[in-house]
Amino acid sequence: MKEKKAKVLISIPESVKAWLDKASGGNDRTVSGEITNRLKKMMEEERQDEQKQRA
Repeated sequence: MKEKKAKVLISIPESVKAWLDKASGGNDRTVSGEITNRLKKMMEEERQDEQKQRA
């Protein structure tokens, strides 16, 4: 089942947008897909760090 998506409007520096454009093209993703992928990776890393701290 696909996860529901929420729309978010953000303002970022042009240099960050240019970097995302380049990264997303290199990964064959849209900019939105690139942002989502990177945020999900960060979210998973934080969860793992929290689990390590609890252990």
